[in-house]
Amino acid sequence: MTRWPAIGTTVGGHRHLTALIYAGLLTLMLIVVPVIGFLIAVVTSPFVDELNDNKLLSLLYTVGLFVGFSPMFSWAGLLLGVPLSILAMSRGMAGWGVAAGGGTLAGALTGAFLGSVMFMATFGAGFGLLYWIFLRWLVPAAVIAENTPVRN
Repeated sequence: MTRWPAIGTTVGGHRHLTALIYAGLLTLMLIVVPVIGFLIAVVTSPFVDELNDNKLLSLLYTVGLFVGFSPMFSWAGLLLGVPLSILAMSRGMAGWGVAAGGGTLAGALTGAFLGSVMFMATFGAGFGLLYWIFLRWLVPAAVIAENTPVRN
């Protein structure tokens, strides 16, 4: 067993979560992550113009903008993703692979309404992984496999 499981986790891990944890997760996903996205866009924007052909900075700027504006769409993914994560935790299947898959599904469904399924599915997978990482950071017992040795 691993402390970063792709699928198998503690059965009933959802019992470790409280309303405060959910509020923290939503704050991280809907406020902190977009602010970081905007900061990336602001820092890279002076270096992105027609004369400068730096592909990495252009990509960082574009991703920063998309992440900054993500709450306009990620709330819809969270409406689907949070109940799916609770169900997965209750069944012991709340690993990072499942979170990425659920994020992909939520992003694809959101993208179907916007006419951009592949783009939104890709961002959905990334946001699903971020959600899982934040959940593991806030409440490790909810998503770490049982009988996993703990290192101090």
